[in-house]
Amino acid sequence: MKTNLSAYQSRVLWAIWRKTYGWHKKADWIANSTLVEMTGISKGHISRTIKELKMRNIVTNSGNKLAFNKDYQQWRELPYRVRGYPIGQKVTPSGKKVTPSGGVKRNSSKETLQKKLYIVLSQRLGELILKRKPDFKVILKQKKKGWIDWANDIRLMVEIDNRDPKQIKEVIDWCQEDNFWQNNILSITKLRKQFDKLELKSKEIKEESKWL
Repeated sequence: MKTNLSAYQSRVLWAIWRKTYGWHKKADWIANSTLVEMTGISKGHISRTIKELKMRNIVTNSGNKLAFNKDYQQWRELPYRVRGYPIGQKVTPSGKKVTPSGGVKRNSSKETLQKKLYIVLSQRLGELILKRKPDFKVILKQKKKGWIDWANDIRLMVEIDNRDPKQIKEVIDWCQEDNFWQNNILSITKLRKQFDKLELKSKEIKEESKWL
């Protein structure tokens, strides 16, 4: 229960569990197309997620068969990132990295652009909500803070959930135009939680509109 799993890792792991122990098997040959159908995750992300789970020793393979490793003491974290920073990396309260000598490491231009993009996407959702209710206190509080909390959730969507920023923007725009979802998606946290459902629904409606 203390194991950190990304959204994709969790969903793929449940699917593997269902195809193995759900059928009283220790291991089974599971095609990527089957996992795509079960989880709704694209094939490319399925392959990468399985690789990550194998690297963490949570999933093992024997030949072409996948298995869930019940011995959790053998599980491990991926070595390169924890919450977006290298393992053991000290950061200031504002999120700037601290060098081994104790100095503050300046963000690279790429990191700066990424942070700006996360804030822009957060602001986009917030401003669309404020158009409908200009005195929305929770949203105004986020705006006053510079959308920094929401921006961190966007970062998690990009770095942990493997969402494309363009994909996030399209879903934000769609959900705030939809009569049902516009009043149900009032934060980036809720957007992240419902993202797959929103994306599937938006695509479904777009396909239907082609036939009208």
